[in-house]
Amino acid sequence: MTGAQWQDRPALTLRPGQVPAFTAEDMTAYLQDAPSSSFGPTLSGDPPTIETLEFVGCKELTDRLHVWIGLADDAPVCYVVLRGPFLLRNISFPPGRLGGPAYSEIVTEIYDASTGRLLVGVAGSAMPRPGF
Repeated sequence: MTGAQWQDRPALTLRPGQVPAFTAEDMTAYLQDAPSSSFGPTLSGDPPTIETLEFVGCKELTDRLHVWIGLADDAPVCYVVLRGPFLLRNISFPPGRLGGPAYSEIVTEIYDASTGRLLVGVAGSAMPRPGF
């Protein structure tokens, strides 16, 4: 069974009937099998560096990052922070802004730990700034 698949990444291996449906090792292999993030490839062509990979409850992560994830409070999620830098291909620009190359050193991805589906992707840090 497979989960979300992005660009050149192979499918995430899932373990039906288990929660989480994949291990940290499964996610590491998924992230290291291709030189990309959900937003686009690394500039070097090498796999991204995994800075953070943790399973956590949705409410705990929502409270920590101040980001809406969209699952029940007790739902398990997999929180991943990747270091590139990345060429951001899978983004859109606001009306009136000319789209040119966009880059980000950090990409944050949050996956549903029950299905492997990517729920949230953030180019740049998802950590709140002081005062937020």
